[in-house]
Amino acid sequence: MRTGDLHPREASRALVTEILHAHGDRLQDDATVMCLDWHGTHQVTRSADAGADLAEASAPE
Repeated sequence: MRTGDLHPREASRALVTEILHAHGDRLQDDATVMCLDWHGTHQVTRSADAGADLAEASAPE
């Protein structure tokens, strides 16, 4: 599966769909966990234009 061109939200959704498909669309446990290492994009600044609430965002370090 190639997810490099997807928004991180869509990439995680696609991965979950593939995991469900691999397990016959039903997980055996209700405590399944998926861990991802996301190293961000090559953008220097962050923009919020898809419904994000900037008042809830973390302060820059």
